Formats: sequence, C-alpha cells, structure tokens
Amino acid sequence: MTTCICSGILFADVACHPISRIPKAGELLKTEKIELNLGGCAANVAFDLVRLGVPVTLAGKVGDDALSDFIVRSVSESGLNSDYIERSLGHCPGTAIHINVRNEDRRFICTTGANDDFVFDEKLVRLITAKPQIAERKILYLGGFFMLQKLENEQTAQLLRQAQEAGWIVVLDVVLYGERPYWEILKPVLPYVDFILPNEHE
Repeated sequence: MTTCICSGILFADVACHPISRIPKAGELLKTEKIELNLGGCAANVAFDLVRLGVPVTLAGKVGDDALSDFIVRSVSESGLNSDYIERSLGHCPGTAIHINVRNEDRRFICTTGANDDFVFDEKLVRLITAKPQIAERKILYLGGFFMLQKLENEQTAQLLRQAQEAGWIVVLDVVLYGERPYWEILKPVLPYVDFILPNEHE
C-alpha cells in the first residue's frame, strides 16, 4: 500500500487563450476565452496521483475569498483528503495570471498569498511522525519550496529528518522566485531529501 502527503503551494490559475501580442498601455485586447483552474505544485501532483489510484492527503494554505473557495471546492470534488487545507483570514490564495502569446513562451504574474503562512502545524506533524504501519510505503512530497517562506528554517530540516525516520520517502520540488540566496536556504534541508525535482533552469 502506498500513502502520499502532498504539501506546499496551492494556486488559483487565471489563464487567457493565446493572443497575438501583448497589449499596449491602456489597450483592450480580445481573447477567445479566459479560464480559472487549480494550480500549484502540491495540487498538481496530488491530482495526478489520485488519477493513478494513489490515496493522497493534500496540505496547504488558502485565504478566505472567492478564489480560495474555488480551490477548496475543486479539491473536495476530486476525491483528495482535504482535512489539512487551512484558511488564512484576510488573505487571498496563491494566484497566478498566465499571459499566453502565440509562438512565445508563457508570461506569469503571481502572488504567493496565503502560501506565505503555510507551516507544518501540530496536526500535520502528528500525521507525519506517527508510527509506521507494516508494509506501508509512504511518500512525503513538499512542492513549491522557496515560495513557502515560513518553511525556510531549521525546524523544517528536523521535521524532514523525523519523516525519514518514520519511514517516509521525502520528495522536494523547488520553484525559483525572485533573486535570493537559494543554495544557502536549501543546504539545511537537503540532507533529509531523497529526491529533488528542479527543472532545467533551476
């Protein structure tokens, strides 16, 4: 049996269908459609695993607005365990605007929103550090590191160490966000990571 916790960034993604060019200042440009979708590393991985029949618990932070309601509703309708999604009052969720121009790479504008408040709270820590069951394969995925400011500390490194000791395979997915000392932030947690998933740029 395989059990997976997908923790980390949750996003509401607003994307336009491809347009011919970027509008000029003050210009209104038409697109065929604008869509709202669930995004963020943790949500994307969780949805893919559910489609493969893997039991998944999704853990993250959203705000208390309409976009946050959309994220919670989408997760609830998917078959994921959403008991570990928490609300951050007075915040929007992580939100990204995708600008798609024909024959060009995508452009993004985003805010991390409530993801800035995500931590491994007591309830989630108890789930991770519980005594392992016999013949249980356990995977702890942490997605969107560097967009999760409150996890950039020694406590996160120690929790990942405890997770490994409790039998979890630890997977870390990183997202470069702004100009920051990435390697210095990463070094304390890297000894307790089994797999790291950077893209080619990262």
